[in-house]
Amino acid sequence: MPTLVGIVLTFLLYNATLEYQTKRIDILQNKFCKALSNAVSFRIPGESNSITFNPCCLYDEYYPFHPTIFKRNRQHFIESDQEYLPGCSKCELKEKTHGINNTQRGLINKKIPDHLNDQIYKLEIVLDTTCNAACIQCGSMQSSLWRNELAKRDPKYIHIQPENQIDTGIHLIKQSVDIQTVKLWHFWGGEPLLTDTHLKFLRDIEDLSSVSLAYTTNGSIFPDDEVLELWSKCKNIT
Repeated sequence: MPTLVGIVLTFLLYNATLEYQTKRIDILQNKFCKALSNAVSFRIPGESNSITFNPCCLYDEYYPFHPTIFKRNRQHFIESDQEYLPGCSKCELKEKTHGINNTQRGLINKKIPDHLNDQIYKLEIVLDTTCNAACIQCGSMQSSLWRNELAKRDPKYIHIQPENQIDTGIHLIKQSVDIQTVKLWHFWGGEPLLTDTHLKFLRDIEDLSSVSLAYTTNGSIFPDDEVLELWSKCKNIT
């Protein structure tokens, strides 16, 4: 039979353990900007063949990505006690002039739940710059057509196609991120509906019912039957 002292000690130990775990979760999630602890943007810049990452599309700096050092490099963002990291200059400027409500940080903090520890909840995928347009506000970093046009006009232009590295990039990301726990996805291009890059992620997600998708698209490509079928299983599409 357990003694009264034993029961009390067990209860106190349980509470202490629970309090420690709660504090640890609170420490690991960056409360100032949840993108720093719970979001990652993977990108192959359009004039490079190297995959990079940072917390979001507005962050100023890109960091070389490799699975063996990815977790260690993320700690720089997760454990930051600064309100604004040097790469957060766009949000800092906008918030100082317009407030937080409609900034990237304000929107991210509303969309990402509390108490996620350092779980990656949002992914931005910018691996494929294949595009059928050369929009004036875009450029060679984001559009293959822009690069093709520049190569025609300038024989000295170094014409790199990052699309050669997409499958390698997808494989490395899946090695480093549990895509089953990612609930917010944002696919950029190029034109994301022109290729199957997004499908190579979506096909592997076991349960799409709680997943929200966002696409930055020029609206020129109508989704095929497979895309529509996968979208029908998702929580919402924007």
